[in-house]
Amino acid sequence: MLFVGDTMFGWNIRKNLLIHGHVFPAEKIYKKLPKADFFCCNLETCISDRDLKAIKLKNDKIISPSVCLQTLQTIGIDRVSLANNHVFDFDSDGLKDTIEHLNRNNILYFGAGLSADEANAFKTSRIKGRNIGFLARTFTCEAANSGINKDNPQAAELLRKVLPEKISEHKKACDFLIVTLHFGFEYCEYPNYEDVIFCHKLVDAGADLIVCHHPHIVQGIEKYKNGLIAYSLGNFIFDNTGETDARTSKSFILDVILTMSGEKLQIENHRIIPTGIDHEGRAYLMEKDEKNSFMEKMNFLSEKIISEDFEEFSRSENAKVVYEIREKEIIKYLKKGNLLYLIKKVRNIKLIHLKLFIDLIKRKTIKQT
Repeated sequence: MLFVGDTMFGWNIRKNLLIHGHVFPAEKIYKKLPKADFFCCNLETCISDRDLKAIKLKNDKIISPSVCLQTLQTIGIDRVSLANNHVFDFDSDGLKDTIEHLNRNNILYFGAGLSADEANAFKTSRIKGRNIGFLARTFTCEAANSGINKDNPQAAELLRKVLPEKISEHKKACDFLIVTLHFGFEYCEYPNYEDVIFCHKLVDAGADLIVCHHPHIVQGIEKYKNGLIAYSLGNFIFDNTGETDARTSKSFILDVILTMSGEKLQIENHRIIPTGIDHEGRAYLMEKDEKNSFMEKMNFLSEKIISEDFEEFSRSENAKVVYEIREKEIIKYLKKGNLLYLIKKVRNIKLIHLKLFIDLIKRKTIKQT
């Protein structure tokens, strides 16, 4: 099984794709990828060839032409997670078009749908005689289930109290259960301690593999009991031309091998295949010094997650990053006069955000004292 992170074909990638052809974003990588029984990505865009009206107020909106699905097929991607915060950038019509184009191109999807039931649906695929289960959730999205009519197009919202019970129920219907989560904080190298504990609960409930994205940079990988948790795969194909943080151009392919142990299907081994994004948005495989440096970083990030001081360390590091990012975001919105969306963002603040801010204020107060 192969998994990659955030994938989009908007902005400058869209221009290059339409000028140079569908292979362009993947021309450096598609002949070098290992073969797999299935290949999955987080499709962080709406797919449409129409001139759609974007949702109001939001600054960063992503739309990709349907020809990009040929790029996915050339790479070998045959299924996508739609549970993310950009799938609804162009409202219901954008999500409807996305689903229609995926169906036309025989690319399976999960994590969003034309109704709440379809968005939350547990999906299975029969692969080599075994049932593989797929479930996807997002913690941030304009189309999350709790904020939209159940009969309208939407994405599957992450409800932390509900998901473990759902996983216990769904595990009975499959031999191997894969959960993808779009959560965490952008630009943080370490998962939130609360998210680590939550992922452990999901493994305890029956999840075999948890694949996460949203931070736009990589985070570590953890083996927990018989499960495997990849906390952030980073950006796979993503327009970073206006990005100043070089970490957003470093990512990896997660390659997972399953085997039978008696009557049970379980993870035999896994490896990461480091990838990068060039200045035109094309993915490539890292080599030599760049690859070695990336692997050292991944080892450090992974080891830190299981260290004794991770709870204290992650809260301290993440509080700094979240504060800096939100401060820049607030200034950007105010400069553009987009006060209404700023208010909307504030209304969506989660308890975990408040905990980090309070923790940061306490630290600053103690330091000054």
